Amino acid sequence: VFFENRLGAIRTSQDGLSVNVLSYQFGMTAILPYFIPWRPLVRGGLAFLTADPVTVTPIDTFRPAQTTVYLVAGAGVVRSFKEDFAAELAVDAMITPYKYRVYSFDRQRVEDDPRQFFHLGISLGVSYVF
Repeated sequence: VFFENRLGAIRTSQDGLSVNVLSYQFGMTAILPYFIPWRPLVRGGLAFLTADPVTVTPIDTFRPAQTTVYLVAGAGVVRSFKEDFAAELAVDAMITPYKYRVYSFDRQRVEDDPRQFFHLGISLGVSYVF
């Protein structure tokens, strides 16, 4: 069982809307001692995602950056190459514990839309233990 910190960046775009996301996760990871050198892992913890939407029409509509808190649960496999070097493939499910207000601004009014977010992430990573 390990305490874990993870940092990542995500960039996506669809239908003219681009979103840049900075992700930070912390929690616990358990690597099970089965099927060596391929070992299953499970993780749980908290994640903070800061989304910075890039607007298509900055004159008409603006949506500010927002940081949201997520509960994280994940599973995957770890492949050891040496005693201090490993590669990991994992799937994480992230859900917000309550609804957030997503704000949109234009020149005339402010709109808010309560939403509860859910994300499913697939990650490939390497780790070095010292």
